[in-house]
Amino acid sequence: MAMTEQDHAIVEKITRALPKMTELQKTKLLASAQTLVMIFDQSASKGEEEMPKPQSA
Repeated sequence: MAMTEQDHAIVEKITRALPKMTELQKTKLLASAQTLVMIFDQSASKGEEEMPKPQSA
C-alpha cells in the first residue's frame, strides 16, 4: 500500500515532535504504532475483507 499525502504529513509531524517527547510519550506512541501494525497485518491476512474503522483518540 502506497503512502498518501496525509500519511507523509503524519510522519513529518511525528519526526518533528519526537525529539521533544518524554520517554512515556514515546512509549505510548510506539505501543499505538505496534497496535496499528497488528491490525493491518490481521486485515491483510484475512484478504482485506473489512478494514477496521479508526477510533478517535
